[in-house]
Amino acid sequence: MVLKAIKRFLQSMGKDLDDFDLPKLNIDASLESRVVWKLQEEYSIVVEEEHLVAFDSLNSDHRDAYDEILRHVDNDISGMFFIDGPGGTRKMFLYKAFLAKVRSRGLIALVTTSSGAAANNMPGGRTAHSRFKIPINLENNSLCNIKKQSRTAKLLRATKLIIWDEALIAKRQAVEALDRSMQDITGMRLPFGGKIMGLGDPWFSDFLLRVGNEDEEVVDKNYIRIPDEMTIPYNDMARSKEELINAIFPSFQVFLPRIPLSPSESDMFPFKLKRKQFLVRLSFAMTINKAQGQTILNVGAYLLELIFSHGQLYIAFSRGISRHTTKVFVNPTKKFNVDGVYTSNVVYR
Repeated sequence: MVLKAIKRFLQSMGKDLDDFDLPKLNIDASLESRVVWKLQEEYSIVVEEEHLVAFDSLNSDHRDAYDEILRHVDNDISGMFFIDGPGGTRKMFLYKAFLAKVRSRGLIALVTTSSGAAANNMPGGRTAHSRFKIPINLENNSLCNIKKQSRTAKLLRATKLIIWDEALIAKRQAVEALDRSMQDITGMRLPFGGKIMGLGDPWFSDFLLRVGNEDEEVVDKNYIRIPDEMTIPYNDMARSKEELINAIFPSFQVFLPRIPLSPSESDMFPFKLKRKQFLVRLSFAMTINKAQGQTILNVGAYLLELIFSHGQLYIAFSRGISRHTTKVFVNPTKKFNVDGVYTSNVVYR
């Protein structure tokens, strides 16, 4: 076990046991250790005390969901659950409560999301594409890139509960690929291989459909209220623009060191090259129509003028993958006698 730990440590630095004349590992034992390590990684997730006692703070709707999911866990009953609700209904609080309960019993509960930002807010969270190895180019008969004898397959077979938050933002083929793969891995012809599945947060998708179909509640003929968590409040033009930039680039105006880069010593050059550069990430500003068809992790809709064309608002909002990563700034050219931020929504029946 010590040699295996040293091997992982050395490999992280581009070295190996052979470089230091250390004993060789048995290949089979090494493969098995990686499986054990992957399981141990999940077993070792720290369960925080505040999440264990969160049950006492759940409202009646939360408790119903909590009790029903744990009933399936306790009795080893497969099932699928859809957990929805708009922002502010504390779904994340509910997730953390029953994840802590399941993990405190020594069981494995995997939690995934459709976006990296949301994954960071969940204990042990990973994106669904990373966890389930969902292909980037999806087709109607796609499978996840998981071999039946792989470490990931053994982890999934040992898993009791899977949570996929923001699942309905993902492509249909992604969910279906996981369903087919889980049935193949477990050998059970039940939805998701008989695992207990929690699919969360269709609220954003439903909101987009209501906007696109002109079913969202309107005021003054064609003005709809943008959900508060998606808006950048108007203070003054300069300050609001700055808030929009900070929301879309949460790591912007920080110190960027120049990173020294040089070829590997193994390249055997007779000279040594060394250069410094800034590591940057590209971003783009484009019109709503030009953005059509794009899927963008962080979206800022800068609506200085009212929407005037059919479907533009739907196109703008649906570029993002989540309401948490889609922010909207509206120039308040029209006043309303109600709270909130409103903008026009043009839909021709």
